[in-house]
Amino acid sequence: MNSILVEFSSNITFHQKRYHELYAAISVGENFLKILQLTETRWLSISPCINRVLDQYEALMLHFQSIRDNERDYSAELLYQMYSDPVNRLYLVFLQPLIEEANRINKLFQFETVNPVNLIAELMLFYQNLVQRVMKPCVFTTWSSIVNYDIHCNRNYMPLSEVNFGSAFLSELINANLSSHTVDTIQSRCRDCILEFAKQIKLRLPPNVHHLESLSALSPSVVLSPTKPEFSTLSFLSLCRGDHIKLKQQWRNLDAVSWTNTEDSQIEQFWIEVAKHTDEVGDKDFVELGLFALALLTLPFSTAAVECTISQMNLIKTKLKNRLQDSLLENILRIRAYMHRNKICCNQFQPSKEMISLFNNEFYAIANSKDATDDSEEDIF
Repeated sequence: MNSILVEFSSNITFHQKRYHELYAAISVGENFLKILQLTETRWLSISPCINRVLDQYEALMLHFQSIRDNERDYSAELLYQMYSDPVNRLYLVFLQPLIEEANRINKLFQFETVNPVNLIAELMLFYQNLVQRVMKPCVFTTWSSIVNYDIHCNRNYMPLSEVNFGSAFLSELINANLSSHTVDTIQSRCRDCILEFAKQIKLRLPPNVHHLESLSALSPSVVLSPTKPEFSTLSFLSLCRGDHIKLKQQWRNLDAVSWTNTEDSQIEQFWIEVAKHTDEVGDKDFVELGLFALALLTLPFSTAAVECTISQMNLIKTKLKNRLQDSLLENILRIRAYMHRNKICCNQFQPSKEMISLFNNEFYAIANSKDATDDSEEDIF
């Protein structure tokens, strides 16, 4: 519907003006907003498109009815029929909260400064809510129990009358006054949509979910609590190849120190502080535990950082710079990442004396030798 609407009215100034006047007459005091175009390569664009169409649904239907009656336009006739059919509006109302929640989760995974444990918890909660909307009541005690639940078995499905389609959808369904057969068809398709959504989310859940679940014990609020779990009960302990006795002792003594970064949003800064902490004689008394925790927090939970790096690489290595070597490209990416992470601009960077000392005649000799090697390789291949 949205694609036909954009094709019909996005480039027709006359129709836009008429619709603007109609919208102003119907919605007094509200600003006119253009219909958004759905971007196939941008999944996050679906939710704004749905919201914009639903916000102006009645005005759009009247607009295409007017064009159909006055101009006998076939495209306007098709669009009017789509907007007149209550089934199409029902599907949009059903999808709206589902897509918005998926967008919220997706945006969380694009942040760079966020607690990775909370990210996985949000994703698992979203998946659990999808499962509980269509499956028979079941109590999940762990993340593994949620993942291992068989969502492909038909015997686990709830009847259509008990599926949670959302309050807005049910209200629209009652007002639509449709036949029982049509209602069953719509509900069956919406249930299948939730099931497919859950299946796709499950395919993207990390396989090491039991280890990621235990990472919640690394949050400062947990490790500094008097009721923190025993170190030997944490599942990620099996990943350690170091001295378990020393780690257990350091884990037990964590709450005896006054730490600076104690917020859960500062989980990485907290463990960096732990790894660098020194006792009265200058020894790093928590270095093994701190480094082990930091290694665990490097477990991949999102591809956002990789995608951003690829985008940066494409901005650096253009057609005009196609001979840029991997080593130089990597160095530029590291510099940009350092600048971005520390929120500084290149004109604010002050090179150290050691950096300046490296720029001597030997530096240019090495660079020239590399260029000569690269040219010979290009001649060979």
